[in-house]
Amino acid sequence: MNGVVQKQSGQVVIVLAIIIPFIILQLAFLVNISLLVHQKVRLQNAVDAGAYSAAASMARDLNRIADLNFNIDQMWHGDDPSNPALFNSSWEQSFDQYIDDTSYNGEEMARALHNRYVNDYVAINEEMEYVSKTAFARAIGLGDEALRLTYYNGHEALAEANPSNVTFDSRYDSSMQGRGFMDYAEHTVGRSISYVISSGGCSAAWDACAGYSSIGVEINTPISKLNKIAFVGKAQADPGFSPLASARYLVAPWRLTAYAKAQPYGGSIEGLAGTYGAALVPLGEVDGKTFYH
Repeated sequence: MNGVVQKQSGQVVIVLAIIIPFIILQLAFLVNISLLVHQKVRLQNAVDAGAYSAAASMARDLNRIADLNFNIDQMWHGDDPSNPALFNSSWEQSFDQYIDDTSYNGEEMARALHNRYVNDYVAINEEMEYVSKTAFARAIGLGDEALRLTYYNGHEALAEANPSNVTFDSRYDSSMQGRGFMDYAEHTVGRSISYVISSGGCSAAWDACAGYSSIGVEINTPISKLNKIAFVGKAQADPGFSPLASARYLVAPWRLTAYAKAQPYGGSIEGLAGTYGAALVPLGEVDGKTFYH
């Protein structure tokens, strides 16, 4: 009897020696799965913040373009183009008011008025183009900053060091550099500018020997935005497994990835009213043409 009991005791030890390492490996696996889920949630929260900040940056750029568009509207036929807050405050009255109130002394003066308008329109349009073409770089930069600070819980030193190698970009990170983020249409209207003509020795513009004529010109009016704008951010980070995991067997050869979409909303370029804000949206919600997806 004693011999049989001793044999059973030895078998239990052998079984435990086999099972315990397996249990430890199972625990390590469960711990790392838990950490993986935690890191994924953490990364998702961070990319949400990054995409929102990028869309907020684009909203500010759209508001700037809307202000410039309002300047065009005021210069064209607005009530107060001399407002010093506008892009160009040298217009004491709008173009329409100028041509309604005055008959210019000669064709050269009439064309000078039109050239003045064209030059100011071009300057405003160039500012719009600059804002549009630099918008993507600003959106990525602010989005990346928000992503890192959120991922590292506001710890600036960790965000700077970035031990988890967190990255933020968009699918168009390279192709959008230097391109406008907004498609728009330019519009023109026809106008007639009257001017005085005189012959020979007329001493006054409206002597009997004088008359008047006019020139037809095209006037650029406020632009209209053609495309909807949204931003889809892509974030990646190292998995961050625990030290219990074997570097050889359990550390995955891939990086965690998360996506988030946000878009400006609430404003108007062509309506010249309202202010753009930003909001997170489901990844498939925005329809129409989008530059960031």
